[in-house]
Amino acid sequence: MTQKFSFWFTLSLWGISLVIATIALTKGTSSRQLSSSVLTGRIAIVEIFGPIVYESENTTLPGIRQGGVLSWIEELEEAANDPTTAAVVLRINSPGGTIGATQELHAAIKRLREKGKVVVASFGDIAASGGYYIATACHAIVSLPGTLTGSIGVIIQGYQYDELMRKLGIKATVFKSGSNKDILAGYREMTTEEKAILTTLVKNTYEQFLQAIVEGRDISRNELLPLADGRIFTGEQALRVKLVDKLGSFYDAIALAKDMAKLPASAPIYYTSEEKLTLRRLLRRLSFHSPNILPNNLSEFTQTKLWYYSSF
Repeated sequence: MTQKFSFWFTLSLWGISLVIATIALTKGTSSRQLSSSVLTGRIAIVEIFGPIVYESENTTLPGIRQGGVLSWIEELEEAANDPTTAAVVLRINSPGGTIGATQELHAAIKRLREKGKVVVASFGDIAASGGYYIATACHAIVSLPGTLTGSIGVIIQGYQYDELMRKLGIKATVFKSGSNKDILAGYREMTTEEKAILTTLVKNTYEQFLQAIVEGRDISRNELLPLADGRIFTGEQALRVKLVDKLGSFYDAIALAKDMAKLPASAPIYYTSEEKLTLRRLLRRLSFHSPNILPNNLSEFTQTKLWYYSSF
């Protein structure tokens, strides 16, 4: 009975999603998009909202993984290969994410620049840690005065519950190929060697963060080091220490992109998420809002991952 209900529930969910997708695909140009008759010298808007992570398999829609960094990279690649797109504004509202996903998105932005596109970052509520990391690949950064940014650093976190296990009379049985295979395991105390290994990992990826900033920003390593202890800055503070280029709104960022790309003020904009609203992309967007992708989740942080992430 349960299997039968699950089957019909899944089928109904797919049916509803298909109807929504069909309406979206046949509706025509979005109100946020330009007329299809004007295609030269456009500004693409790519929205980077939420944690920067790889897409998750934890989705309510069978066969459709949640969107994530791969969806954003896909949108960046489409803008890079579109001859009518002269500039891209990255609308960033992110506290950061995992190191691999952050670095892959950063590399995609650099490829965009290599294709001759002007790239401007626009900060929303927060563009911290990995959210700031990706912005360093842009030509310019525009921040709101009250944006929370900075948080330059790396974090890896685990939970120690060996004392609780002892009180409950629970014992762990582990078979491993090497002494460090269960590093950061919560069922036992960490060894001195393991602490040294993790410290080395954090330092190495921290240096990679610093290098990305030095390469992408007009700031020396000596100027950067006092700022790179994990502290948070407002946009106004960040401007004073050269972490951002200008204070302004999203529309100021668009105006700057037009100016840098030598486009007229009337140059149209379009949102990459709506430019090619395929069924798969729509379903990804519908299923992306899930607490499972947030590193606040205990199951996420108990996995050994390095994060460019702000917990502020």
